[in-house]
Amino acid sequence: MTQAQLGIDLEALLALWMVPPSTRADPHAAFAELYADPVLINDQPTSVADLVTRAEAVHAAFRDQTTEILEVVADGQRVAFAFRREATHAGTWSTPLGDLPASGARVRLTGMDILTIADGRVVAIRVLTDDLAVIVQAAGARLDAGA
Repeated sequence: MTQAQLGIDLEALLALWMVPPSTRADPHAAFAELYADPVLINDQPTSVADLVTRAEAVHAAFRDQTTEILEVVADGQRVAFAFRREATHAGTWSTPLGDLPASGARVRLTGMDILTIADGRVVAIRVLTDDLAVIVQAAGARLDAGA
């Protein structure tokens, strides 16, 4: 699908999350180009500054990330995409169950984002991910290593 069909540059959006924000000249401006401020994430208002902080935390916890888009569906105002992400758990990850120290494990996450688009920017996101699977993979690696 083209950017015109999607209503947003999905590749540019995903690229924001593939490198640490601190490597960008102005990470806030880069995120603000593609996200409203605030953006609703699962009905919670989230500032662009918080998105930058989240992206930095992801890169502190996970290295060598790859993302594979499995499917994209769009209707002009919404874009839904299923994805598979792999990364090495290389730093402490703050989870809903508590902080999980680095395990060194290669972990896989499957998820889906449903984006609502207005004027070329994301105004709302419904995020569906299997974080528990990542926790189990990382914790299992720690247990196998005797940690």
